[in-house]
Amino acid sequence: MIDTHAHLNFEQFDNDLEQVVARALANNVEYIINVGSDVENSLKAIELSLKFDNMFSAVGIHPHDVSKIKGKDFETISGLLLKDKVVALGEVGLDYYRDLSPRDLQKKYVIQFMSLAYKKKKPLIIHCRDAYDDMLKILNSEKFLDIPGVFHCFSGDKFFAKIILDKGFFVSFAGQITFPKAEALREIVEYIPLDRILIETDCPYLAPQAYRGHRNEPAYIVECAKKIAQIKNVDFDEVDRVTTFNAKKVFNMAWHTDDAMAHG
Repeated sequence: MIDTHAHLNFEQFDNDLEQVVARALANNVEYIINVGSDVENSLKAIELSLKFDNMFSAVGIHPHDVSKIKGKDFETISGLLLKDKVVALGEVGLDYYRDLSPRDLQKKYVIQFMSLAYKKKKPLIIHCRDAYDDMLKILNSEKFLDIPGVFHCFSGDKFFAKIILDKGFFVSFAGQITFPKAEALREIVEYIPLDRILIETDCPYLAPQAYRGHRNEPAYIVECAKKIAQIKNVDFDEVDRVTTFNAKKVFNMAWHTDDAMAHG
C-alpha cells in the first residue's frame, strides 16, 4: 500500500516519528508521500523524504494559505519541484468551506500552480472543497491540463467525479469513507473504477472510524483499503495491488523506472 497523502511533516508527529514510520511498515505501507501546505512544511517534507527510504514528498501552498504568500514564495516552490524525491506539486486548490483566503486569490494561484505543474512536468495534488463549480470552470478553460494528477480526500458528487475522471484525473479517498454517515461518499467509491482510485490518510486528520478521535497515521490506511474492498466486493489484496499500481503510475517520476510499475 501507498499512503499518497500524509502530513508527517506537521508538528503532531515531532515526538514519535520513528515509531509512526515503523508502525506503517509493519502494516504493509510500502511508501508514504508527505505533502506540503506552505513553504516551510514543504521544505520539511523534502527533509523527511531524504531521511527515510520509504518516503517521498510533494511541495505546494494550500488554498488556506495563499493569502500569506509573500516575496519569492512561488519561485521557491518552483525550485523545490526539482529536488530529489519530490514527486508532485501539491497540495494546491480551492477551499470555499473555510474561506481562509479570498476566493479570487485562491483562483489566481491555483491557475498559476497548474501552469507550473505543466511546465515542470509534475503531477498535481489538488484540494477542492465546496468549490466545485469554480474548479470545473478552471479545468475547462485552462489548456495546459493534459497532465496527470489526483483530487485528494475527495468529497464531491458523482457529476464532479465523472468530469474529472473524463479529464484523466485520479481520485483519492481517506478515512472519512468509514464514517457511519458517509453513505453518499461510499456511493462515489462504488461508482469510480478501482483503477482510478488512490488511498490516503491525510494524517494527522480524518482518522478512520476504528480510531476516531485519535491522531491519524499511515498505518491506519489499512482501514480505508478494507472499506473500499467491502464496497466494491473485491479482495483486500486486490485493492492493495491496484491502488499501489495506480499511485506508482500517477507519481511515476518518483520511481524512475517502468519496472516498478510493471510489478505493481
